[in-house]
This record gives sequence, C-alpha cells and structure tokens, in this order.
Amino acid sequence: MIIDFLNVTTTLQHLVEDESKQMGDILFNISKSYADGMISKKIVVREGKQTFTYHEHVRALQLKDFEQYCATAGLKIIDTFGSYTLAPFNKLNSDRLIIIAQK
Repeated sequence: MIIDFLNVTTTLQHLVEDESKQMGDILFNISKSYADGMISKKIVVREGKQTFTYHEHVRALQLKDFEQYCATAGLKIIDTFGSYTLAPFNKLNSDRLIIIAQK
C-alpha cells in the first residue's frame, strides 16, 4: 500500500492564512487555518458576477498516527519518503509523507 500525505509539520510552519491569486478574469481568495487537529482551507472563486465557495478539511495526521493505523490493520511500514523524488522523510523539512506498507 502507498499513502501519499502532506507533512503536517512543514505545512503548519509555512501556513499562509490569507492569500489572493488572480488568473485571467478569475480571482481566488484562499483562507487556511489550523484548529482542533484539522487543517482547513476555504477557497472563494469569483468570475464576473459568479461566486463559488469550496471547503477542504484535512486531519493533521503525523507518521506516528499512520504507524498506529497500519499496525491495527495488520500492515507493516517498510519505508517512508519525504518527496516525489523519494528523498528520505524528515519531519522538519520534507514536503510530503509517503509511506510504503505491506501485509
């Protein structure tokens, strides 16, 4: 099994609470927050007179959480990586948490 997840530690260190991005005629207002173990994102998209709002909520799971989940499911973690280039996972500076597990 392969799990590809964000690295919560670096995500929270670099969390931009509010930002706006303009792409052509479309404006994106993005708000991010962390509370109660959840990382939340709200995206408001404006194009002309139309407005669309999207919400995303991700539980802030760490490697130790996945280790527990895998053990409960009878899976053994055989490797972890911190990027799509398969660099070693480093909690303090990896962008991703990629887990390889097997039964």
